[in-house]
Amino acid sequence: MTSMGVHGGAEGPPLDAEGAPLRVILVGRTGLDARLRLDSGLEVVRVRSALEAVGEISDPLDRAAPGQAVVIVSPDADPAGAAHSDTARAKEFTGALRLLDPQVRVLRLEAGDGSAPSRGSCRNCRSSSSPCPPRCCPS
Repeated sequence: MTSMGVHGGAEGPPLDAEGAPLRVILVGRTGLDARLRLDSGLEVVRVRSALEAVGEISDPLDRAAPGQAVVIVSPDADPAGAAHSDTARAKEFTGALRLLDPQVRVLRLEAGDGSAPSRGSCRNCRSSSSPCPPRCCPS
């Protein structure tokens, strides 16, 4: 478990609704480390496995005000497997995270290079088998 972010800066870290800093836990090889490290306002923690991510959620740096947590899982560390086929293990993982922090956000990358291609489409394009074209949906 390696903490990579630094709190501080002229304006301080981004705060959640309670005024606590945003905590990002990267699981596996996400490809996001370097980009997120540039934001001095984030607390960035990198772990190797889903189990270590549960441990990080259970042990925040500031127990009095743990802040909002975001867990980003790479395909190589996905408890449901790279093909995301073991949904029971995925539910077990997200259930453990939410038991410790009901407000945690969990994201899964499709590729370990930091990209997150969309496989979905909006209600305007549901009949289409490809993702929405740019500017398809009204803002």
